[in-house]
Amino acid sequence: MSGIIWIKHGRKVVSVELRNVLFIKGDKYGCTLYVKLIKEDAFLINKIRTSNTITSVEKIINDYGHIRCHRNFIINPMLAVNFCKQTSTIPIEGINIPVSRRKRSDIENIPNQ
Repeated sequence: MSGIIWIKHGRKVVSVELRNVLFIKGDKYGCTLYVKLIKEDAFLINKIRTSNTITSVEKIINDYGHIRCHRNFIINPMLAVNFCKQTSTIPIEGINIPVSRRKRSDIENIPNQ
């Protein structure tokens, strides 16, 4: 397993390194991958929009350890520092990702929390 997937982005096909994917947000028209890019001393968050559904992306990255935490979100558990039980969210790089009630037990069992 190389940890790289190819995603259609507009008219191009781009490679995405899965360890740099912060989270994936789905909507009714496709999904957006939020990828961390490291530039010199700072990092940027790059948005890669694709027409693939979040379910199809989930099937592609299923073997790489990413977790579906909500109907519209897939997270990288290596970047999940903590889980806020009061708001039922996971903060990743300053963005609060919601966790559904059904997925809450899966999130609480992530080893690095």
